[in-house]
Amino acid sequence: MADLRDLVTPTNCNSWLDLARQIDDLSAAKTSGDSAHWIYRGQAEASWWLKPSIERFKDSLTNPAANYTIQQLENQLLYDFRSLAPQFLANLPRQSDTLEWLAVLQHYGTPTRLLDWTYSPTVAAYMALKDKPGDGHGGKCQRACVWALNIGKLQRQIQDHLRISSWTEAYRKALRDARGESGSAYITPFLPNSRFSRMSAQQGLFLVKTVDEEPFMQTLQTMNPLDDSTFIKRLIIPHSSRISILAHLLEHNTHEVGLFPDADGLGRFVRTKVEIQSQTLGLR
Repeated sequence: MADLRDLVTPTNCNSWLDLARQIDDLSAAKTSGDSAHWIYRGQAEASWWLKPSIERFKDSLTNPAANYTIQQLENQLLYDFRSLAPQFLANLPRQSDTLEWLAVLQHYGTPTRLLDWTYSPTVAAYMALKDKPGDGHGGKCQRACVWALNIGKLQRQIQDHLRISSWTEAYRKALRDARGESGSAYITPFLPNSRFSRMSAQQGLFLVKTVDEEPFMQTLQTMNPLDDSTFIKRLIIPHSSRISILAHLLEHNTHEVGLFPDADGLGRFVRTKVEIQSQTLGLR
């Protein structure tokens, strides 16, 4: 398979001013009348593909005998989680509501077809930069990446694909297909009916691909050429600018305790805040 990342022209953002200009341009598109509404995803390494965790999980199965499909892996993960979840969780989805269950699995770290996005570019930038390059990434990360996707254009493509003029009706049909009721390969937005506090705080949503073996990025390329800058963009941020940009994001109230409203988020917030202060204003 060709390296689909290379089809998406990168835009280098070497400073907060560079990044802020790009964010302003994308945000201004909302008022231009062309339905250019963008969503964002932050990744710590610019070379990483857009790949849901179940695709990464499948790639990690090194035993040649473990040649399972995405559908087989998802069925097993769902079965095991649903069987044990009532011991630990209340207010669970209906047994048959696959997508709502996938949202629960995603929240608790189980591999799924869901890929996290946000309506907020600053949240995506924070997610891309919050970890030091050596934290959990083998020290190999040199550049982070904020992906931007034109969700307005994606929605129109789904309507064209389904031949349904109303987005409300197209969305309902897309979710039925994403639950496994169709073999057609495409990607749709998905907002769970019940959202965890973190998802609301992060202005989050999911993109989900229908069940088949075609990779996420290949499906996206099928829906719209990835060299179309009106559809998808990559904002590349060097980790050498990490502290400076995190300091600006902190001033804009984008930080761990806001995005992860729990004690774990507080602990990480304090760590990151002191890391920034010690290298900028100094400790107070």
